[in-house]
Amino acid sequence: VLSYHLAWQKVFDEGTSGGAGTLIAATNTPEYDFMGLQECESIGVVMSQANFQAGNFSFQQGAHGLCVVWRDAAWSLVTQGEHQVAQDSPSQQSPLGHGGERDVLWVRLAHRQTGRTAFFVNHHGPLPINSGGICGGFATAGNILRTIAQHGQPNDAVIVVGDFNADANSTTARELKANLNHIFGGVVDGGIDNMFTNVPTSNIADLKNLGNGGSGHDALSATLTLGPGLGLGPLGNFGQQWRPTSPPTGTSPPPPPPPWPEGSAPVSTEIQTVPNATMPSTPPPLQPLQPSAPPPPPVPSMAPPQLQRQQPPPPPLWQQDQPSAPPPVQPTEQPPPPPPPPPPPRERQPSPATSTFPTSTTEAAHASTKQPPLTSRPLARTS
Repeated sequence: VLSYHLAWQKVFDEGTSGGAGTLIAATNTPEYDFMGLQECESIGVVMSQANFQAGNFSFQQGAHGLCVVWRDAAWSLVTQGEHQVAQDSPSQQSPLGHGGERDVLWVRLAHRQTGRTAFFVNHHGPLPINSGGICGGFATAGNILRTIAQHGQPNDAVIVVGDFNADANSTTARELKANLNHIFGGVVDGGIDNMFTNVPTSNIADLKNLGNGGSGHDALSATLTLGPGLGLGPLGNFGQQWRPTSPPTGTSPPPPPPPWPEGSAPVSTEIQTVPNATMPSTPPPLQPLQPSAPPPPPVPSMAPPQLQRQQPPPPPLWQQDQPSAPPPVQPTEQPPPPPPPPPPPRERQPSPATSTFPTSTTEAAHASTKQPPLTSRPLARTS
């Protein structure tokens, strides 16, 4: 197995073309069964420089610079696919102008002689390094494992290679190591080129760092023996669904993968019997009844809530801060003025006859000149 980041711009577009192809050709003895290449814009150019003979190898070219090559003389393609699993952070820009989308390109292959199957995955991780991109390393690793669980089959030998842009201490690598064996890592940028598998470590040998061939990344190779005991690594038979470890603070774990399609995993329907089993001659004594458990709490009603009239929103603050103007004064009807008080009664002057002691000479003179009182007389009737 070979994993190699070609650094296409540096190796092929800037005048140092040939170094990556020469490295592959020099190390292709015995021939590689699987190769995962990152930043590979034209697999035909690479195969030509590596002197690969036509008909010996087949390949899949991905949409975002990923390529997978397998030895066609030994392996036949069963199915293949490509899925996005991460996205670069907005502050980063993909060197090849892919919009920051980070994928896995995978193939499921069957060995032509033994029939054993392999699920080979190639990945180029998001930037910045050790960030996991927009969604974080926990989600990136979960998406890779979910792709394996959804498209792999029981007893597949799972091999995941690539430039993860994440070293062995990153969240992405820790989550992958909790479900797969981390068998090898490079040294560039702290070890961001890595290999993972579910094959037992006892079946792995010849781990080599082949150098960079001018690309600036480690070319990693490993030899895996696919024999008895295949699929007994941490993921087992893939009958056990992947379950994420504890996510870092502030992140939510990705949902678990869906169950296997019906019929894909063996299900035992045999009834287990005990040989020479005999029934007891006498039934066991009855046991006193135990107090029953308290009833479960009532299920809340699923009826839709009653709609309530919404209150009008409060006025804006700029209106609330201003003092309200006083209300206009409404004219009121005035009551009619009270009637004027009656004039005071006039005092009655005493008559001269009853006046015995005039108060002054003027009053006495006035009294002497008064006319005698009028006497009433009958009026003559006229006809």
